[in-house]
Amino acid sequence: MKIIFKPENKTMSFVDHLDEMRTRLIYSIIVVFAFTILGFSLSGKILDFMIKPVPELVFISPAEAFLMHLKIGLIAGIALSSPFLFYQLLMFLLPALKIEERKSLIWILPLAFFFFVGGASFVNFLLLPVAMKFFLSYSTSKIHEMISLSNYVNFVLSFWIAGGIAFELPLVMMGLGKIGIIKSQLLRKYRKEAFLAILIITAILSPSPDLFSWGLLSGCMYALFELSIYFVKIVEKG
Repeated sequence: MKIIFKPENKTMSFVDHLDEMRTRLIYSIIVVFAFTILGFSLSGKILDFMIKPVPELVFISPAEAFLMHLKIGLIAGIALSSPFLFYQLLMFLLPALKIEERKSLIWILPLAFFFFVGGASFVNFLLLPVAMKFFLSYSTSKIHEMISLSNYVNFVLSFWIAGGIAFELPLVMMGLGKIGIIKSQLLRKYRKEAFLAILIITAILSPSPDLFSWGLLSGCMYALFELSIYFVKIVEKG
């Protein structure tokens, strides 16, 4: 299906834009609140999923467990309502953009969401279990793990966010290619150097020293680099 854009609407005043933004914000807050309630009702199952890599957790303050359920519910609510939030953002921005900019934004935002979810899933299912096994291996007969619920939840969330951001590399490179900072020909020329740099960086950042996790992380990052070359080439053709 071909998307046909109407000419830019230049008749809206500044007050009209503010009013539209206020309306869309109110709708967005209502939707996030509704999904947060749903997320809170599912927070127990989400938490059970998150704590699979560890044997047990403790909470060290009376309200800690409740606050973590509330935090998970809020994050789940934002995640579940993100398609609606993206739609509201698009509808607010599109009238102020040129037709070519609209076409780019229409597919870049969903793609950014897809890459972020892909990165978070990658670290959760493949790297997080390996990382926890490595970290917990330092316990001894006299040193036992006693991980608090809040520390663990924050650790997992930071893992997910880091993975999601890392997977945005192709889109970042595409943006740099769009404004002419980098060229696909230059990226292809320095493939070997990029591969070596990725091996070194992933060796430092790998959650455990075993070859499996290092190779997995290195291979994934290099695949993202190759995808970046393809994306930059697309924008160069314009």
